[in-house]
Amino acid sequence: MELIVGDDASEDDTKDVVASFRDPRIRYLRHERNVGIYANWNALIECCSGDYVCIYHDHDHYSDTILETSANLLDRHPLMSFVHTGLTTVDSEGQVCSIDIRDFPEAMQGRRLREMLANSLHSPVMAATAMIRRTALSKAGPFQFKEYGLGCDKHMWFRLAGEGTVGYVAEVQAQIREREKGTATATISWDAIFGSWRMWKDEIAEHYADNPPARVRAARQMNRVQTLQTLTLSLRALILEPADIWSREEQRVVPAMGARGRVLYRIARSSRIVRGLLRAFILPLHYRSISYRAWVAKRRAQAHLRARPLPFSRVGV
Repeated sequence: MELIVGDDASEDDTKDVVASFRDPRIRYLRHERNVGIYANWNALIECCSGDYVCIYHDHDHYSDTILETSANLLDRHPLMSFVHTGLTTVDSEGQVCSIDIRDFPEAMQGRRLREMLANSLHSPVMAATAMIRRTALSKAGPFQFKEYGLGCDKHMWFRLAGEGTVGYVAEVQAQIREREKGTATATISWDAIFGSWRMWKDEIAEHYADNPPARVRAARQMNRVQTLQTLTLSLRALILEPADIWSREEQRVVPAMGARGRVLYRIARSSRIVRGLLRAFILPLHYRSISYRAWVAKRRAQAHLRARPLPFSRVGV
């Protein structure tokens, strides 16, 4: 086993903490400037030498058994490219917010996962729980963050699924800390959204290369989701973002929402009454819906954990 700590130009005492462990299995890699999450991952992968590779996050907490459980699954299935596990999400205080355990088999055909990814904007794989076979990772190549931006790990799972079967541990093996919600601005990262659409489009084209009718159906579904997402976020930006920020984005965003979406957006754009209704009624309803779903997810997680306590030596972040 080797443990490589990737320090992406932090300003805390990470270096001193790592140096305090007198263990030759622990190594330290520091970037003198911040290179971002995926460039850091790629650099770490280049440094490691193990047969199996994990990228575990400093702000998450892992069970005592995740390494053994994941490695045993790869050992039993020589054609398996990677393993991922069940998880819970927790807030900054360590309180469980949700639980994610999928109805997946222990060994899934890679084509099945590729089809799931090619038909959805989202991925069922959490990068922070994955253990990857190094030979499969070498064939799949690095994380393509320059092409797809934030969330490009979805395309990594798509490529890895083409190299073999996919393993799944249907037990909670990690606690993933939720991202802290921003409070200063409502600005949307349109670059990240456009990158995710490019990624989805490329996955559809590759997976359905030999099935034109299925490719057309998947593309239509993608266009429907893109139209709805673009319209919804554009209306939110119109209402909440500073005018100077949104005006710079509006010209490139609105054409991407489709003909019907553009009509609805222009109605809201030109009508102060419609914008007032959106702000007074639709937006609060949207936030209440989010809060209700979060409450349901938390209750479900609590019920599960009462029946099956977590396999952790200590609980928290």
